[in-house]
Amino acid sequence: MMRRLLAVAQVELLRQFTTPLVYVVSFFLSALSGYFLIVLSRGFIELTLRFGANPEAANLHFHERIVAPLILNIEYIFVLIIPLLTMRTLASERAQGSFEMLASSLLRPFELVAGKFLALSLVVLLLVSVVAVEPLVLAFIAEPGSAFDYSALACALLGLTLLGWSFAAVGLAASSLTDSPALAAGASLLVLLFAWVLRLAGQGGGFWGSFLSGLSPLSRLENFAIGRLAAADILYFILVIGFSLLVALRALDRHRWQG
Repeated sequence: MMRRLLAVAQVELLRQFTTPLVYVVSFFLSALSGYFLIVLSRGFIELTLRFGANPEAANLHFHERIVAPLILNIEYIFVLIIPLLTMRTLASERAQGSFEMLASSLLRPFELVAGKFLALSLVVLLLVSVVAVEPLVLAFIAEPGSAFDYSALACALLGLTLLGWSFAAVGLAASSLTDSPALAAGASLLVLLFAWVLRLAGQGGGFWGSFLSGLSPLSRLENFAIGRLAAADILYFILVIGFSLLVALRALDRHRWQG
């Protein structure tokens, strides 16, 4: 089983990296994250110069002023780019008629879904590593003695990775429900935009505000971004990933029996 799963992942990785989309997305992500970092660093320097002789300067934490906002801005880019990376994973198999061939082979739907998700997880890790370059470069060129919290950065990158994996799982589920890659991208984008709406609805405060905000994966990233590791947030992402993969598995299994 593991051999077939890895074979599916290898084929999907070849598909991803033999098309220009991954490289264009990576360049786009690198350029935007670099721009965000420059803007945030400039604002941090201006605040430092303004309050340098004031006790309030003690509140100007490097991570909370630069790294955390950077990660929270990247989540919106993930909302836009990950549906593009996942739209062809299963929808193209059905559109090209190759799914019927796979269904008649020894490959089971679980191995197909797990292999596709493994490949997408590696692509997400690549995107997160692109984002991680800028803060690490900034830490390298910073003056000796500058306060740079590497553990908080690791926590923020972990949260961004879990967010990307959950988005990839949602995109995989959407791709399993249709034979149109464009429709799959649109469906996953709508789901992720709904998560954005839930976060905005949660800004009203109160019980319902906290409840709706807690349902959004974008809100769950906030603790990771500031370096706070919470078991509830990790469990939330695991549940989203598990439920999305279950939807994809059921959709493929139903399509397999319907022929």
